[in-house]
Amino acid sequence: MPTVTLEGMPEALYRRLTSRAKERGWNLNDEILSCLESAVYPRRIDVETWLRRAADARSRVKRPLTDLDLEA
Repeated sequence: MPTVTLEGMPEALYRRLTSRAKERGWNLNDEILSCLESAVYPRRIDVETWLRRAADARSRVKRPLTDLDLEA
C-alpha cells in the first residue's frame, strides 16, 4: 500500500482534522483518507429519491410559504 507524506499543512487544518478524527473515534490517517475519498469519489445522488422526498415535503405544507416564512 502506498505511503504519502504531507508537508506544509496549516496548523488550523491539522487541528480540525484531528478534532474530527477524535469525534469519530478514528486516527488522523483514517480521517485524512476519508476526506480524500469524499473529494475524489463524491457520493452519487439518487434523483428519484430526492424528487419523492421533495413531493412528500410539499404535500405536508398546508399553505403556500411566504417570504416571511422562509426568512424565519
